[in-house]
Amino acid sequence: MDTRRKVYHRGENNTQRIQEIRESIRVKTRAKKVSETSEKRRERFRAREDVQKLIRGADSYTKATYEEKCEFLNGISRTILETTVESLTDNEFFEDICQLVLKFLPDDHPCIRAMCFHMVRKCTINERNLVVILTTHVDIFIVRAIDLQMENQTERLEAFKLIIWMLKIYEKSNLKKLIDSSAAQKNGKKYAFPKSIMQPIISIALSAFEGQQTTGKDKLTLPCVGLFLEFSLTEPLLVLEMAGTDWLVKALTGVSCMSRRIVLLASHVLISWLDSPTIRIKAHLDLVMEQIFAPLVEFGLFQKRGSMLTNDNALRNEAFHMNDFLENFKCSFLRIIRSWPGLFACAAVGPNSNIRPSSPFRLLDYLGLGTVANDNLVRIRDTIVDLCCEFVDVPYANKTFESWEEALSFYKTMHLPDKFKSNLKNDFVIAQNDARLKNDTERRKPTIDLLAAFRVLSQFVLINAQLPLSLARLILAMPDSSSGLKATLLMADMLRQAPSHVPMGYRAPVLSMPTLVQSACESLSQSHAVAAINGTFDINTTEQYTFLHATNAELVLNRFDKLNQSWIRSASTSSTVLKESDLMLFSPHMSEPIPLASTMKKSKSDSSFRSGGSFFKRNTSPDVYEEESPGEFSETVLRGRYDKNALMLMDDADDYDYAAPNIRDTLDDEEENAKKFFVDSTGAFDWNYVEYYVENIEKDGYEKLLKEFTSNTIQVHISNMFQYISPSEQEKHKRCIDRQQVIVTKSLIKLLLRVFQKEAHISDAYQPIFLKYVESFKALLEKRSNPNAYFAARNLSYTNSMLHFAIIGTFTMTSKGLSILTNAGVLHMYVDILSSTSQLEYTKVIISSLDYTNEGMVRVIIGKALTSTSEASRKWTTRYLAVLASFDLPTFSDWGIQYMLRQLADESSKVVRHTIRILNRWLPEHPSRNLRKIDWSLFGEAGDLLRAHVFAMESECASDEDEVRDVVRFWMSDFNKKYLNIIDEEMKEMMFHVKRSIDGSFSRSSSDIPDTSLGVQAPLHLFAALGSHETGRHILIDENVAEDLLSICKTGKCFEEIKASLLAVSSIGSTDGGFEILPADAVPVVIKIAEEHPVLTVRGIAFWALCTFSQCIEGAKRLGSFGWESNRFRYAMDLAKSKVVADDEPGTPGGATPGSTCSSWRPARKITIQSHRNSSMVDSQNNVKQSRAKSESALVRRGHSKGRSRSQSTGDIHEVIAKRESRIDSFFNQRLWNSEKYLYKTSGTSDSSSIPYHKRTVTNSSSGYHIQDDTTAVTISPPNHLNMEENVCKSAATSRISTDRRRANTTNSLFDEEEAPKTRSSTVARCIRDGLKITTEQLEAEGVLADGIMELHFSCRLREKYHLTAFRVRACLQITRHVGDPVRYVFMTREEERHFADYRRQVLRDPWLYNELKKEDNTVKKTINVVPIQTVALPTEIEIMCGNIFPAKPKSDPIFSFHENDDSAGVEDRGARTGHARSGIHIQPHSAYRCFHCSSNEDSVRIYPHPDAPMLRKEVLGHVDMLEIKEYPAKRLIGLRQHHPWLFEWPCMYADVLELLDEYRFKPHSRAFLQQIFYDALQL
Repeated sequence: MDTRRKVYHRGENNTQRIQEIRESIRVKTRAKKVSETSEKRRERFRAREDVQKLIRGADSYTKATYEEKCEFLNGISRTILETTVESLTDNEFFEDICQLVLKFLPDDHPCIRAMCFHMVRKCTINERNLVVILTTHVDIFIVRAIDLQMENQTERLEAFKLIIWMLKIYEKSNLKKLIDSSAAQKNGKKYAFPKSIMQPIISIALSAFEGQQTTGKDKLTLPCVGLFLEFSLTEPLLVLEMAGTDWLVKALTGVSCMSRRIVLLASHVLISWLDSPTIRIKAHLDLVMEQIFAPLVEFGLFQKRGSMLTNDNALRNEAFHMNDFLENFKCSFLRIIRSWPGLFACAAVGPNSNIRPSSPFRLLDYLGLGTVANDNLVRIRDTIVDLCCEFVDVPYANKTFESWEEALSFYKTMHLPDKFKSNLKNDFVIAQNDARLKNDTERRKPTIDLLAAFRVLSQFVLINAQLPLSLARLILAMPDSSSGLKATLLMADMLRQAPSHVPMGYRAPVLSMPTLVQSACESLSQSHAVAAINGTFDINTTEQYTFLHATNAELVLNRFDKLNQSWIRSASTSSTVLKESDLMLFSPHMSEPIPLASTMKKSKSDSSFRSGGSFFKRNTSPDVYEEESPGEFSETVLRGRYDKNALMLMDDADDYDYAAPNIRDTLDDEEENAKKFFVDSTGAFDWNYVEYYVENIEKDGYEKLLKEFTSNTIQVHISNMFQYISPSEQEKHKRCIDRQQVIVTKSLIKLLLRVFQKEAHISDAYQPIFLKYVESFKALLEKRSNPNAYFAARNLSYTNSMLHFAIIGTFTMTSKGLSILTNAGVLHMYVDILSSTSQLEYTKVIISSLDYTNEGMVRVIIGKALTSTSEASRKWTTRYLAVLASFDLPTFSDWGIQYMLRQLADESSKVVRHTIRILNRWLPEHPSRNLRKIDWSLFGEAGDLLRAHVFAMESECASDEDEVRDVVRFWMSDFNKKYLNIIDEEMKEMMFHVKRSIDGSFSRSSSDIPDTSLGVQAPLHLFAALGSHETGRHILIDENVAEDLLSICKTGKCFEEIKASLLAVSSIGSTDGGFEILPADAVPVVIKIAEEHPVLTVRGIAFWALCTFSQCIEGAKRLGSFGWESNRFRYAMDLAKSKVVADDEPGTPGGATPGSTCSSWRPARKITIQSHRNSSMVDSQNNVKQSRAKSESALVRRGHSKGRSRSQSTGDIHEVIAKRESRIDSFFNQRLWNSEKYLYKTSGTSDSSSIPYHKRTVTNSSSGYHIQDDTTAVTISPPNHLNMEENVCKSAATSRISTDRRRANTTNSLFDEEEAPKTRSSTVARCIRDGLKITTEQLEAEGVLADGIMELHFSCRLREKYHLTAFRVRACLQITRHVGDPVRYVFMTREEERHFADYRRQVLRDPWLYNELKKEDNTVKKTINVVPIQTVALPTEIEIMCGNIFPAKPKSDPIFSFHENDDSAGVEDRGARTGHARSGIHIQPHSAYRCFHCSSNEDSVRIYPHPDAPMLRKEVLGHVDMLEIKEYPAKRLIGLRQHHPWLFEWPCMYADVLELLDEYRFKPHSRAFLQQIFYDALQL
């Protein structure tokens, strides 16, 4: 009986018995650990002769008893473990071992065979040993051991370990190269290894993925799955041939019911395969991804499945299965898309410039669509919204909101520091400072944030996939649902953040949001209330809206407004770090230092206080400070009510007038009146008025300040206040000090300390008050060892007694205050506390409360904390040095960096790791000459990275150029790759939460998820440091660094070298000076790699390289000339465009010539033009004024039309109605635009406006699909044309329109009814020029075709020069309102705005728009460049990065993605041989070369054992071939074994069966069956 399960009755003395049981358990556990490690610790002292001596007597044991065999083999095993490794490497010795085990492997007992495998594994060391195993056919016994499942678990386990060891040696051997090269040859020699030993492993693993294995049935299932996944990464082509890709689909869709960790590993395999162009094409991974995500796209299947379930149990099981499926989908999709291959594969576009049907982003098309609401649809929509939130990493990703009030409340406070991390038990002020730095827009990061750049590109991909429009549909449909509320927050963030990153051409589609704006306008204009007011109310009139649920648009827009107001209020640092926060209370550096002079007045516009060579950076709101009077000192210490009320927490109920000046009563002569202000009717202090008083007296002049403090009444009140908040009084009355009281007290101390400097009488009057408070603090601090003491560690946070440390720290801001603390002995007590092994809480409150600006005792205190005996104290204090670095303290580069460098010698690896991270972050802002004194070689790769900061100083490089050249050569030869690996590891840790330990292995999973909001800052590259100054650039030129790196990028074969070279080249060009030394083709080479490289991770690294280029203005201009836009230098695109246009020859659009690549970008397609009578185009009368983007690049507008492809839309354009022939011919014989007259003259900076839009709705009718034009308003941007020949214009227009796969839906109604005059914004210029003489139908045709033309980008000419793919920009936005029913919006260019305004002024007599645009044109233009938080560079069109990932497929339906003429069926299970008559009718003859029996007896004569052997052999192989698909072959084989037992003991027959097992896939039970019936045939 297990003693741990005994029941001990009450009343008996069982204490001794329990202790004995516990001790026995400890002893057993200790003994088990010792036994496990004894093998590793065993000393090896024997030579191989000792083992050989035992082997010689093996013949006598072959027929011995089981016990004798065990004793003999155990003795050999122990001797092998005691033999030195050098002795075991002898090849002849290993052959002797193999010959020995071959004598015992035929034994029937599995333990004997297990010991044989164990000995072989212990002796297998090198490649030659592996060859011996294969040549002696030991691997056949290994395979049989895995296949057999006859109570031989020990044998199978040892065989599995031996397989792992064999594969480990194989991966690093020349045998792998031999087998791979032979397999690559068409007529090369085929080897059975490693397929032979992997087939049983794959068979077990695939059965687990198919759900055929249950837990506990086969204990090798999970190990086989792990080995199979590892083999999928090392031998992808072989696994693809042996297993196919169906297992990936089953694992990632949840069909296999595998654990989440297995799903994550399978997703990593898919990521690795997506990165390889060979695997990506051969495995048809686009179809694999389509199968993975198809169940969610086909949501009708879930609806149908849910309706088929009738009973409650079935419904519950279905919901459970659905939840599991969605969880697996969410887990795998996030893991895939958080990688470069996954992101590019999901964002891949097809030949029609649209996202491929296989992309999971097509799920966004179904958000908000459908009117049938069931549980499955709700769960799917919730999952998609959760996925988007987690992907962009927003704080509310894991939140579930029940109401709008709850969502708004969380949104207002989500930017605040986490309460748990800000607790004294955790990071304390460090967490709050990290939150402050997140919103520090003034502090420029020295390098790009790699994680932020990845997310910006991801956000661009989501916008291209129309995520904002999909979210708008969902929010309109379900504004108060959980997913609708979360989507509202996500959309508000995206609308606010996206314009700072995306190219200018995408700003209008993102910001205009026609779904919401048009719905709101229609809802207001068509409401019955408005009709009743206007007198047009008709009870029979039904409201008709363009989008579903349009009545909710006003509510949604109002919510967006509230969210934006909340974000604006919380944008400043004063709101991010509240006045009452621990960081503001404890750290004296958060407020301005006390000035030494009183005559200086700080300017209201100056937000930084300069002191010495450093300045204090902070974000301040312009509304916070009021007008200052002459003689006022510095800016306010506190912000009073502004911070106190926490601006971001205010709601509509806040009626405080922030614009009204604060009026207070002065204390001139009526001192008694002052008393009633300080105390209330009960005699208690009115702290609200005291705070108000302090905030105002600091704004008064210095003379007024002296008068206030010389008042006896004020002195009495201040004395009473300090007596009230003294620790002794707080402890006596059991009060908790309030944070407001601390704020007031700290302000009074700062004001008085300022006056103490020159007014001795005031100092003499108030110093006793301060000293009394300090002594009370010291007296109680000495009793801290008592657990119930006021300053006990556990009471610091509970009673708020820690706030007294913040008050004491205020005295350290001036010398007068330091003298008070020194006289009281507080500072010396601090030293004693930090020197002893005190608790960490004391270290935090002491270190964070002191001012380290001046030298003295305070720096001794922090030095003591950095060298404390407690590792936790040293680690926290080291991290606090980063907080001090963010305050930009004077001379911090000297003393602060010196402290950090000393921490590199700490004995704790965690402290050293934190120090290295802090130095990498803050050394660029605080360069120090002390770096030269460190021997960086002691710190490995981290030291090499930190050493780069030394060479960022030109004086250090000039002092020893030879050393710099050696370091440059070291980076070129070796460290560039290590730099890449460091970045890769940091990104994996942030994206996948996978962290590698110091020894190189992966650490165990932890719940401590890294804070991804901090990003991944790229470490300073050596070449970036050298490129920043003249001396370094000369060294780079002399070493020919840029040319060598660029040569690797062009012709390199190793992808890792290419990646490292890309980062190195971009680092040189990260500064203007470094960019000048780059070759002229550096940027186009990197762009070509980013756009066209077949390895997707290389594309991602190239994208980071382009972002690095965009950090300087020269790099941004160069990128702009190739169609890549930097968000840091927006005007660089205009400069590049003006230069390109200036270089163009007249009459050539964008440098394109007839017949060039640009002019033949799209192939022509037939378009059938049908007649429709209901087509109408009414000029819009409603104007919607929107913001204008301040750049000429707004000419590039995005858009593309969608619809259903029609079968008849093939061939050239031909007529359906004969009478329209002349009009069509006349259209193609005239120019779409008079380019000479209306060519837009580009300049350095310009404005593009948003004006009324023309909305087209694609509807269905009896004659087909057509465009129905309504009277609505949006932003429009038609393309701009330059002069072309007439035939070129005609062919270009035809090809561009015909290549749009959805144009067939809209061209049916181009030439419709003639009764009403119809105009289009794109034909306004011609209307004005020709006096409205052109027919309406022709104007319609021109307008429709012109809007759909995808114009060449201005960079095409330069891109062709460097063999880059030309691309076109789209000019319309399409929104899906129903499945297959899109709405298109066309955006105008700036020039077309003017044409349209002129038309309205002259024809419609409406001069409003014309006057507004004229005012804008007459204003003085200023180039304003706003520096974003993150610097990135994005292509004008995302398709140039995602357009050639998968091979082109046949055209498919845009909605349901049915693939016609799919040739994937020609691939047998996509490479897997699953066995349906695999060998066919023809049975291969027996091969003596491949037979283990014949090849081992080459001298013997081969004869058949029976005359019927050939016929029976053919019959057996046929049954084996059909074993997987039918039941009778197994019975037939059993019958044959009964009638012909010799046949199943024939080794050659077994060899032929093994050949089938090696070549084809069999299920585990089939393999076990064959091994059992041929068990006696294994004879060597």
